[in-house]
Amino acid sequence: MWVGPLKHNPKNMNSTKELKIDVATDCAKICFLAENNYITLAEKTFEEITHKIDNPEVLGGFLKKPAISIFLSHNINQQYVQTVDFFEKYENLLKDDAIALTLVGEAFKNLNAPKKAENFLVRAIQSNDSYPEPHLLLGDIYSKSKPKLALEHYKQYHKYSSSTLGTRIFIKRIKSQCTCD
Repeated sequence: MWVGPLKHNPKNMNSTKELKIDVATDCAKICFLAENNYITLAEKTFEEITHKIDNPEVLGGFLKKPAISIFLSHNINQQYVQTVDFFEKYENLLKDDAIALTLVGEAFKNLNAPKKAENFLVRAIQSNDSYPEPHLLLGDIYSKSKPKLALEHYKQYHKYSSSTLGTRIFIKRIKSQCTCD
């Protein structure tokens, strides 16, 4: 049973497969570290992986899930500047990922930078218009200044969010928009 990075190259395994196994193992390690709030170690391991990969287009897809784990950990811990810094450092790998763009947009929203948040959230929608979270966050951003546009985004959120929690969030946001007595 294989339990760690390969120390040698078996006859039937080429170096690309070996690298994929090493990268996949490191990615799982990063997710574990980030989810358990060892964010600095997770980021260090992420950086080490990026140095292993000569061609990010080939193995860059492996890196999205661990990057998102790092973003989530930063946002949960209200480390919004770190979320933005991490994205800027690895934007070439994550620039088209709707979840990553949404988490960076959320970080900017929480840093009271609504224009930057809007930019990232619009990019997230352009990347995947059926991902509900950027619609919810844009609704929040527009709620005071552009209530009709906010309502449209809340509707899109409701349309794409099939969960009971999503419906409850939608109803709460709509009620906050009403000026009824």
